[in-house]
Amino acid sequence: MKGSEEEMSKVVFFTGQGQEVIDIFEGMCPEGFEVASRSHRISDEEKRPLVQDMDFLVLHPAEFSSDLLREAKKLRLVQLLTA
Repeated sequence: MKGSEEEMSKVVFFTGQGQEVIDIFEGMCPEGFEVASRSHRISDEEKRPLVQDMDFLVLHPAEFSSDLLREAKKLRLVQLLTA
C-alpha cells in the first residue's frame, strides 16, 4: 500500500489463481492504489465489505454477482483477465 489512505484508489482482485499470481499483481500496484486480493470462491457475504467502496474490480475468472455489482457505488472500471 503506497500513498495516504485519503487519496488511495481501491482495487479488488478476485482470482482463482495461486499466491504467486496474487503476489505479482500486488507487487505491480502503482503508488496511490490499495489492492485487496481474495479467492473468487469466497461467499458474496464475504465479498460485500470489499466491494462497497472499491474503485476498480479485477476478475479472473469472470464470475461476479450482479447484486454485488449494484452495491459497488464507487466502481469505475471492471477488468477481466484471460490467459
